[in-house]
Amino acid sequence: MINITNIETKKGEIHVTVQLRRYLATARDTNLVICKTEDVVHLLKEKSVKVGKCVKSTRLCNNRDKTCIGTWIFEREAPKRAPVKAAPAPTRNTVPKPTASKTLRKESSQKSRKNKFIDEKGKNINKILDND
Repeated sequence: MINITNIETKKGEIHVTVQLRRYLATARDTNLVICKTEDVVHLLKEKSVKVGKCVKSTRLCNNRDKTCIGTWIFEREAPKRAPVKAAPAPTRNTVPKPTASKTLRKESSQKSRKNKFIDEKGKNINKILDND
């Protein structure tokens, strides 16, 4: 039913021409057939033709003469490259950095708050005010 009539290679692309047998309602040996890209790829795999991504596709149906012939365009299959293994990074013998601890209030800052209320003679005003 589905025949690949021509396979051409042009500029890194593979052109595949497919032809379907015309459907006749009176003939007993013909059926209505629809040909899609998956069908063409399957036929090419049977013929051991390796193709890549489909660039141009069409859909064939054998109920009219116009839709019995069509052309698909595929990219060439890129050669499979072996995966490149990265060189292992050199190991370092390093000591892990200590984590920063929470800083506490220094006593000097607390003393400076207490010393805010000191008069010119050096006496603490807070003590004087507390005694009153």
